[in-house]
Amino acid sequence: PTCLCAYIGTTTTVGGFEGGSINGFIQVAGFLAAPPTAENVRAATETGKVKLSWSTSNEVGLAGFRLIAVSKAKGQFEIGSLVAAKGSPSSYTAEVRMGDLKGSRSIIIRSVLSDGTTVDAAPVNF
Repeated sequence: PTCLCAYIGTTTTVGGFEGGSINGFIQVAGFLAAPPTAENVRAATETGKVKLSWSTSNEVGLAGFRLIAVSKAKGQFEIGSLVAAKGSPSSYTAEVRMGDLKGSRSIIIRSVLSDGTTVDAAPVNF
């Protein structure tokens, strides 16, 4: 298998009969589980701003995201503060002022895990 994730779920018993469906679950990562990363990253420019959007399909061990500007002249640098993780697969948005990008034309969404390690999504250009 490519992922040894486990799911722990609950069912409901009504009138002494257990239901046939799972009502809720949480994901527990295994040692081969892929780390949580930003997926479907998009950037769109508006007057004086860049609007970012992304989603996750796994947030096990995810503390949040950092926005990293990429520039030929200045290299990589962090923009703003940590975007906190929601704890379950979710959609996210963020806005960055063009002035804060200092001429950068690409942004990386960096996943910050609870153990301090990081995982970068591919840069998105705008």
